Formats: sequence, C-alpha cells, structure tokens
Amino acid sequence: MSLVMRLLPDNPVLTKEMRVRMRGAKAYWILFGYLGFLSLVMLSVYGVWMRNVAAAGVGASSVGMIGASLFASIVSTQVFLALFITPAITSGSLTIEKEQRTLEMLTMTGLSSRSVVVGKLMAAVSFTALMLLTTLPLMSVCFMLGGVDPAMVASEYLMLLMGSFLIGALGLMWSSIAKNTTQAVLFTYMTLFFLFVAGGVAFSAAHSPFSGGGVGENAVRAFGASWFGDSFLGLPVIEGVGFAIFCGLGGILMAAVAMSRLEMWPERKGGLLRGLTALIVGVQLLAVYQWWLNAWFSRTAQAVQTQVQTPISSLTILGALLMFLTPIFATGELTLRESRQLGRTLRGGWSRRGLGRGKLASGLPFLLLMTLGGLGLYVASFALVGQGRHAFEGVRGKADTPMQSPLFTPLTVDKTVGFNGLAYPSASEDAIVGKTDNIIYNEPRWVLLRSATALLSFVVGMGLFCLLLSVVLRNRWMAWLTACLFLAVIWIAPEMGKTPLAKSQPAGYSVNFLYLNTVQALYQISDQAAFSSLARELPMAYQPMWLYSSFAWLLVGAASLALMRFILRRDPRLRQDTPYEELTL
Repeated sequence: MSLVMRLLPDNPVLTKEMRVRMRGAKAYWILFGYLGFLSLVMLSVYGVWMRNVAAAGVGASSVGMIGASLFASIVSTQVFLALFITPAITSGSLTIEKEQRTLEMLTMTGLSSRSVVVGKLMAAVSFTALMLLTTLPLMSVCFMLGGVDPAMVASEYLMLLMGSFLIGALGLMWSSIAKNTTQAVLFTYMTLFFLFVAGGVAFSAAHSPFSGGGVGENAVRAFGASWFGDSFLGLPVIEGVGFAIFCGLGGILMAAVAMSRLEMWPERKGGLLRGLTALIVGVQLLAVYQWWLNAWFSRTAQAVQTQVQTPISSLTILGALLMFLTPIFATGELTLRESRQLGRTLRGGWSRRGLGRGKLASGLPFLLLMTLGGLGLYVASFALVGQGRHAFEGVRGKADTPMQSPLFTPLTVDKTVGFNGLAYPSASEDAIVGKTDNIIYNEPRWVLLRSATALLSFVVGMGLFCLLLSVVLRNRWMAWLTACLFLAVIWIAPEMGKTPLAKSQPAGYSVNFLYLNTVQALYQISDQAAFSSLARELPMAYQPMWLYSSFAWLLVGAASLALMRFILRRDPRLRQDTPYEELTL
C-alpha cells in the first residue's frame, strides 16, 4: 500500500480515501466475493460445455470453443459488475460530505477543487483497477484452453478500465449536483442505463455484417466503428481504442463539471468545460467523417457491394449533436445588471473573455463556433482521404446499389394528386423498380453551403429561443427542460400528423413541424428520393426544405429576440438596486 501511495501524486484527499477504503476487512471481502462470483461463472460455463461434449461424443476438437466461451463469460460478467460497483463507490463521494457538513470545511482548506475531485476519483478508479487486475489469473485459464490471443485481452481490459473511469466520473458529477446521496445514486444509474443502451447498440452495429441502410443505420454504424472498430481516425489499432479514448475524454469532462460545482464562481470554469466539450465533439465528428468517406469511396472496390449514403449525409450527425447541445449551452440565468444592459451583454458574449466564461450571453457564439468547426472538420476529412475536390462540389457517378438515390436523381414529372390535395412529382419507373442504369449521382455544386446555412440558422434560432426561455422562466433547469420538450415535439409531432389510412383525408397540421427539424432538412439534401414519403405530406412538397427550414428558424430567432426585449423593458425587477455580489463579478 505504501508503494502504491508513493507512485500516486501527493494528494491528501487521495491518501485519506485510499486508507479508509483499504484499511479493514471490507475491501478484501469485496475482492473475495468478486473473484468467487467470477469463478462460479467459469465453472458453470465449463460444466455446460463438458455435458455437451459428453452428449455429442466429441472431445479435443472443440476445446478451442470453450476457451473463447470462458473469455466471453468473464468479460461480460465484469462489465455488469463494473456497472453496479463503480457508481456505488463514487455517486456518494460529495453528497456524504454535504450530509455530514464537512464539505464546507474541506473547501476552506488550502486544497483546490481539482485536488478534491481528482483525489476522490482516483481512489475509486484505483480500487476498480485492483479488482480487474485480480482477475488476470482467471484469464490464464482461457489462454491454456486456446481461442484467445493477447490482443483480445488487452482490448477488453483497456475498455473495462476506461469505462470504469467514465462511470466513476459520472457518479462524481451527479454527486456534486444532487442534494443527497439517494438522488445522486438514482441519477447516476438512470444516466448509466441510457449510456449502456447506446453503447450496446453501437457495439452490435460495429460487429454485425454491413448490408447498408438509410442515414440512421449508417450513422449508428459510424459511431460503432469509431468506438469498437480496428481503426481510429484512419490508423490501425486494436479494437476498443476509440472507445477508451472517448471514455477518457468524457470522464475528464464530467470531472471538470464536478470541479466547477465546488467553485464559488462556477462560471470561471466555463472555458474549460466548453473546451473539453468542443474537443470531444470534434474528435467524434472527425472519426465519423473518416469512416463515412472511407466506406463511400471504397464501396465499389469491395467484393460484396454495400449501400452507403452520400458523404453529405454525415452532416446529419452534426445536426443531431447540435440539437442536443444547444439547450445545454444556450440556457442559463441573467443577472439584474445583465438584464438592464441586454445589448451590451449580448455583444460581450462575442469577446474572448466572454467566451471563456460560462455566461448565458456567450452560449450562442460558442455554438456557432462549434458549428463552423464541425463543418471545417468535414472539409478536412476529404483532404485526409485525398478527395478534397468533392467537399464542395459534391459526389458524382452511377449508383452501385438499387434504390440508392441522390439529391437530384433525374425524375420524370408525373403530376399526381398528393394526400393533402397538392401535386408532387413522382419518380420514374426505373427508380421505383430499382433499376440503376439511369440513376446518376449528381449533387449540386456547393451542396455544403446549403447544409451550412441550415445548421447555422438552426443554431441562431434555437439559441435565441433558449435565451427567451431563460429570461421568462428565470431558472436554468426549467428553461433547459422546456427547450428539450420543444425539440421532442419537433421530432414526434410529424409522426402523429401523418396521413391516416383513409387517403382522402388531409394530413394534420403537425406535419409542418418537419420544417423546424434541421436533421430532416439535411436528410432531404442528401437523399431526396428516400425523403419522398415525408415530402409528399408537406404543404410545399418537393421544394428545397433547407431553405424553408432556415427561414423558419431565423424567424423564430427574430421573434424571440423582440419578445425578450419587450419583456425586459416591463420587468419590475429592473427598477430594483443591483445586489453587491453582482457588482463584484
């Protein structure tokens, strides 16, 4: 124990946490139960295999299968144990200090918030790493039976260790936000459930045969390949390196959130939080773009032809990320001083000092810069694969799979009455039956400019709408929840307003919410024929949806800004004196 403490950095919180956890019989009983449970799992798997061998009358020819089966059983059991044990260690680290009234004493010492968070997190991760290391003798049994190589073991243990780091940081983050331990544990496991489902879907997509699909299927596979594939950013690596990198970056971000919650002025950590968020989003987008471009430009060289959407379709991932991040960074609380000087406050958000702090006024500039950065990475990814000219001009060439239609496939105009009483052009017979001889990819020049216009307009409109919610509700959490509900309505309402079975009845007005869904606008830019089932429901069928979406969001932004100024001018709070603590900021 003393040797381990000498290797770790000098941190009083870490020393105290390690001594409390390792002195006594509790830690050793946990290790004994952990190894005992894994041993029972191995014995049960081995017993089932022995019965099957005896029943089938085969022997050594299938011994390699049992090695791989034991390895899979150990890894899967460790995953579930890590999901349950690690959050229990960290989710109450700071809430217990609050409940015992020792957090104030801890913050009054010379220790920084970083030392407190790092000490508690490293103590938990060190204990989890110790639990993983104690299972190495069990892995030696798998080597003896065969079917396992060192790269597989290194990959699984790397993902388990970095996944435990992410889970520990997640529990610590909720422990800094929640008021008591019960809430922290509940929020941690709820968040962990969604992360586990998302990771499971991505893992399944990465290891399933690639048969193509729509934009959504390609997006899921792109995430899975960047996390669990054997290449990352175009470099050959062992499987799971991408997952380990994103777990490490995500854990650092969550630990930074916990640090900011311990600060007297949390906004001073705004630059750090935003920088880490931009780094994670940038690395993830670059990895997704790389996979998408490699799959697209190498599709004809594969023995089995696969269906891959055009490269511009990958920008739908950027649109989905912006829809998720905008309510987070564009909501907050305005002080009385900022409310009185709204114009000056909004202009200050564009300064270097404003972007480095977590003020509400700098949320929109940060999101716009992130959008431009995502578009820049899209262009850079073309250059990295040696296809830089296609970034702005779009892709051209014949289709290689049936029903893989481009933005503007040559269509014959057949005026047909739509479900809503309007006319829309229908595809030619060749496109309908799947003949690909006459289907030509011919994306318009500057297709990137159209996508960029739709994305930037959404960020401006939604950012100003979130600012309006923050002014009206005067509570960051309520504004964030309302903005998320508004985005959920944008996604769900069009599905509820689709044309019923009776085709003579018109579509519901809720279908018009599609014009506010930027992802759907990007979807139409990338694949108009696949979008036709939704386009025929819209009042302006087969028109450039990105143009109407951009105009709608700019209108929402202008209306939000005007309404916000109107509300602030009549706010009775602005006639009160400015509190002293606001003058010192």
